[in-house]
Amino acid sequence: MKKYEWMRNDTISIMFASVESKKQSRLFRISAIFKDEEVNPERLKEAVRIAVQRFPLYTYRNTNGFFWSYLEKSDSLPQVLPEEHRPAELRRLGNDGTPEIVFIYYKRRLSIETSHVLGDGGGILELLKTVVAHYMILGGADKTDFTGIRFGDEEPSKTELEDPFERYMNNEACSVPERDKAYTIPYKYDENYQNHISGLVSVNDIKPFCKDKNITVSEFLAAGVILAMLRTAEKPIDKTIIIDVPVNLRNHFPSDTIRNFTSSIPLQFNPQGKMDYTFDEIARIIKGKLAQVNTKETQQAFINKNYALTQKKILQVIPYFIKKPVLNLMQKKSHTEEMTLIMSNIGNVVLPEVMSNKIERLELVSGDSRVYNMPMFFYIISMNGYMNIVFGLSGKDRRLCTEFFRILSSMGIPVRIESSLENGVEDNSEVAPKICDRCNVRIGEEYSRCPLCDSAAVITDVPDEYFKTALFAQPYKKYVHARSRKKSDIISVERLKAYFLTNP
Repeated sequence: MKKYEWMRNDTISIMFASVESKKQSRLFRISAIFKDEEVNPERLKEAVRIAVQRFPLYTYRNTNGFFWSYLEKSDSLPQVLPEEHRPAELRRLGNDGTPEIVFIYYKRRLSIETSHVLGDGGGILELLKTVVAHYMILGGADKTDFTGIRFGDEEPSKTELEDPFERYMNNEACSVPERDKAYTIPYKYDENYQNHISGLVSVNDIKPFCKDKNITVSEFLAAGVILAMLRTAEKPIDKTIIIDVPVNLRNHFPSDTIRNFTSSIPLQFNPQGKMDYTFDEIARIIKGKLAQVNTKETQQAFINKNYALTQKKILQVIPYFIKKPVLNLMQKKSHTEEMTLIMSNIGNVVLPEVMSNKIERLELVSGDSRVYNMPMFFYIISMNGYMNIVFGLSGKDRRLCTEFFRILSSMGIPVRIESSLENGVEDNSEVAPKICDRCNVRIGEEYSRCPLCDSAAVITDVPDEYFKTALFAQPYKKYVHARSRKKSDIISVERLKAYFLTNP
């Protein structure tokens, strides 16, 4: 495959790039947590070196041009670093000439952090599978056991780097779903604060409720978070609660691209000031609403609208330093007026058996929610029959996520809680199975207090046979922005051509 010094941003990454800076970014993290093995840094570096040959996109970084931003080839491989930052902490990757992606390890957790400018969760998940596969093969596993993996020694197809919006765009007359003006969760942000609280739940414990109420898993989770919102609101909510649900467009429009190919659909619920809804009432009201708006016709409208925006002639001739703040304001306005909360459900991830036997769970988190004008995110990913539900908080108010997990436990669904902030672990904490009597949830065996309510952990004689606490690195170190002059900083003909790129 021809190697390019620069590439155009895809249709969606044009919008993501408009908010990229030292002070704000669209970082997200996908992690694989091994059952028993701590990550070997040298083996991981070699696995990354092999894997990125199959995924050349992840050797690029975003750069501002005169008319548009673009992706510039880096001379170095993605960095492999020990964990020092909070998960997907607000920072600018690629600022030192390296690719806009980094591999992070700490104990049993292997993570990839990157910006949405490079691609979506579907593409990064494929990269994670490839890296883990090569990591295990370097450790002695048989390559023939890894079915469905895009190996590093294979040639990538041309369509893996395509912008599917350009491929599927047409001029059909169709419209995207209209949204009401959204209710905003009135939580305060706290400076330099970020906390990811995860709840591990068995999918088999949720399925009976979904079957009984004839709703999908996403609708079940949305009903729970809407109920938690109503129960923790300080005054009646008379605006529409809009749960924004990202959708993988590959389900409607076949593509093996590893770039951005997602849209989002609104799940709308207007309580009209009534605050005493039950879970069943909410479930009945929102039942089927996602399917109504997640159709091929509405997604075609999304493709047409967004691709057409980037092709407007007036935008082609306006310098990027003028366009960028305008695009940024457009996004902030849409987030504030059209979304209450983002609920991203990657769904069930099926891994080769040899891999799923070694990996305990997967984890998905996003960065500082203030970039979206929201106090928190809501992310879900499933594997091996367990669902990892993560709230990413940009403020210390935990009422909503605490109530959500209490709702699940009150329904008889066992929940196991962990946290990324200080972990709830203290030096004198006894390593033993523990619960929180107040929240009625299990908590990690190394915790001394509940990450939801800070109550003292209670030792239980019921063992947690499946999970172990997946610790984050402590203490936290503040990220220092660096800028070094490398070969990639030197002006060249290729860089000048890219810099004056006039067509995204």
